[in-house]
Formats: sequence, structure tokens, C-alpha cells
Amino acid sequence: VSAISFSDNVFFGGEEVNAGTYGMFIIPKEEGDWTFILNEEWSLDEHGVWGAYDYKEEKDVLRIDVSPEWMQESQEELAYSINVDGSLIFAWENLMLTIPIGPVDPA
Repeated sequence: VSAISFSDNVFFGGEEVNAGTYGMFIIPKEEGDWTFILNEEWSLDEHGVWGAYDYKEEKDVLRIDVSPEWMQESQEELAYSINVDGSLIFAWENLMLTIPIGPVDPA
């Protein structure tokens, strides 16, 4: 399971999420928006989860719809990154998903 950690509460894709660590899951669709999920369970050692095989929908903290962007260039290996504006970028093959992340109380 890929995981993401927040040291403070954040807005993730426009929804408030408490500080903590979350597993990340994606539901692709042939057409339209994809579903990006933050889930309470993220660790094999702590939660006994290993990828989507042990995924439990009832542990979802957040589900958001994300519009896929199709790129000309190909990202051979799956990559997650944070860009300069704080957005989470998911890239793989010709697909990119961008999810804005921001502080709950901007300074």
C-alpha cells in the first residue's frame, strides 16, 4: 500500500483531512473521473494490509473524484510526487492525476 502522511490537518482535494498517515488507493474508470481514496489502513506490520488484496472500504477516510490527464510522454514507473504548489501528482504511463493539498489554516 502506498501511504501519505500529514503532520497537520490539511485540505486534500478540497476536503478536510486530519493529521495522520493514510493508505492511498485509486479506482480507474474507462471514462470520466477516477476515484482517489485515503484509507485508515496503510501498513502490513500495523494493519495487516498488503495492497488492494486487504482493502476494506469501511476504513475509507475520504473519496474524491479526480479528472485524469492524458500526456504525450510516458512515465514508465509509477511515481508519486509533490509539486511546487503542494499538489500530489500520480503519474504512470500516459496518465497523470493532480490532487491539490493545502493548509486548513493558511498563514
